[in-house]
Amino acid sequence: MNHKKVLRIMRKYNVLSRVRKKKKIFVLGHEPVVAKNRIQRRFKATKPNEKWFTDITYLMFGNKPLYFSYIIDGFNNEIVSYKIGETQDVSLVLDTLKEALRKRNVIDTILHSDQGKVYTSKQFQTYAKEKGIITSMSRTGNCHDNALIESFHSHLKSE
Repeated sequence: MNHKKVLRIMRKYNVLSRVRKKKKIFVLGHEPVVAKNRIQRRFKATKPNEKWFTDITYLMFGNKPLYFSYIIDGFNNEIVSYKIGETQDVSLVLDTLKEALRKRNVIDTILHSDQGKVYTSKQFQTYAKEKGIITSMSRTGNCHDNALIESFHSHLKSE
C-alpha cells in the first residue's frame, strides 16, 4: 500500500504515529582494539583486585550532562576510582584507571568493560597492557555481559 494512502486513512480516523529518531552513526577515528570476554558473566571475584568493572554514564546537572567514569571491584562491589568530566573521551577513562592504579597494587587484574570507543582505543588498551591490566570486553549490544555495571547504573540513576 502506498504511504500516501496510509497517511490519508490515518488522517481520516485521526490516528497519529510516532516517528522514530534516526540513530546517530559514529565514525571511529581508529581501528578498534576489541578484547575477548574473559569474565563470561562470572562477576564475583574471590579476592580484591582480581576483577574490575568499568563504564561511563552521564548524569544531568541542570541542563548540562556530565560524564561519570568509574571502576568497581568485583570482590566487594566497592568503587575503586571515579572521575567526572564534561566530555566522554579517552582522557577521562585513562584518568580513572590511573587513579585506581595509584590506590591499589594490581597483579593480573582483569578490567572488564563494554566495547565503547574509549575502551577500544589503542591509547587505552596500550596503557592498560603496560600497567599489567588484562582487558576484557562484553559482546556488542549484550547488557547481560556487563550486568554488574548495569545494575549499578540503575541504582545510581534512581537515587
